Order: sequence, then structure tokens, then C-alpha cells
Amino acid sequence: MIRKDQLLQLEPVELQKLQPSHINGCERDLEELEAIFTACGAFWYHSGNPEDPHVELTSGMCSNGFISCPEVLSLCNLSQIMAEQLVLRLRQHYAGQVDWVVGSDSAALGLAKDVANVLSREPGTLVRNYPMQKGPDKTQIWEKQIILPGQKVLHVEELMTTAGTAEAVRAGIKAGNPHPVEFVPFLPVLVHRPAKGEGLEVDGSKVIWVMHYDIWAVTPDLCELCRLGSKPLRPRAGNNWSLLTSSTR
Repeated sequence: MIRKDQLLQLEPVELQKLQPSHINGCERDLEELEAIFTACGAFWYHSGNPEDPHVELTSGMCSNGFISCPEVLSLCNLSQIMAEQLVLRLRQHYAGQVDWVVGSDSAALGLAKDVANVLSREPGTLVRNYPMQKGPDKTQIWEKQIILPGQKVLHVEELMTTAGTAEAVRAGIKAGNPHPVEFVPFLPVLVHRPAKGEGLEVDGSKVIWVMHYDIWAVTPDLCELCRLGSKPLRPRAGNNWSLLTSSTR
């Protein structure tokens, strides 16, 4: 197992190649997970110094943070590591039955399957995973599989800003089954970056997370960092990623 001090000394390409065996099923702290995300070009958080640059999103809005989970979860080894972290967090709150693991289409599908694989290693468990499908008007659809009475559904997400997608997943599962569906009373999220007042509970399940950030996004005319002289940068343009990460906290 790799120790924290060793992990934090790894080069980005070495962090990208981390295997679940290096983590050995142990909970990792925020600094370690941020190092992995940063190595994948997937994480930046403003230092708090107004002289440092900040992010200009593709929408044109300014933000004090940037997180792109697909950059991490597209690497199968890292997706498995993040799934283990989600299960560790879940088991701190809930030791009960899980029969199904689901996640929203399309962002959380792979992560949900990896979580199901981790849970299936627990003695005496039989865990199923089946993908949701995107429907019109931001709906999520469940079809072709029946969740039986008494079976417990674990709902996981890779990132939560508002509860809209999570609520659509719940509605889709309920609409696609002939019986009332029982959800695990906790909803694990890899990255929780809610809008103000959002995300404490979804459909009776308490939201729990591995990584949490208070990240805002505003138009440039309302951006306090712009007002103080901080320069907005597009993360993917030119050398901007190096400029941003050299000044991160």
C-alpha cells in the first residue's frame, strides 16, 4: 500500500497509473484525492489570493473552482479507486443491505458499476447494476428490469451541484417499476459542490460525499475576483492550466 507522503510525491503520470492495490481499500484524505484529480487536469480551486487568476467557464461565467470528474473516471483504474472511496464513506453511515446500484446517465454509469463491483466483494452479497437512460427534457428512464419488493437500491452520483439530476433518477426508477422502490437512506456523491442550500437530502436519502467544495459561478460583472484584479482564464486554453495550478491553494 502506498502511503500519503509517497502518493503526494508522485508525478502526474504516476498518479494517473495508480491501481486499487496501491490504495488497498483504505480511505484517502482530501489532499490525496485532489492530487489525483489535479494530475488528470480535473481539479483546480482558487487560492484565495486576489492576485492569482481564476477560471472562466465555457459559459463565459467566472468561478473560483473547476472540477471535471470524467477526466478521472474515464481511467478505469482511477474509477475503481473512487468507487472504493464511495463505498468506504457509505459504510461509515450504513451497514445494511444493497441489492442494486444505480447512477445517472451518462455521467455516473461507469462509477455505479464500479461501486456495485466493490460491494459484490462483501461476503454473502449479490449486487446488481443496470444503466439508466437519458430521456427527453432531462428525464432519466428505467426499463426492462424489475426491482422486486424488499430489494434495496443504492443511488450514487459522480458530481452534484443541484439535486435536479438525482431527482430525475429517482422519478425514473419509480416510474419504471410496478412495485414501490426502497432506496438506501444515503446517497453517496464523489464530488459535492452544491448551489447554496442544495443537496442535503434527495427523496428521503441523505447526501454524503467524498469531496466537498463551495464553488460559485457568476457573470463577470458580479465577480468579486475580477473586481479585485484577478485575471479570468479558460482552463483548457494554451498554458492556462499550468498558470492556474501553479497558484492553487
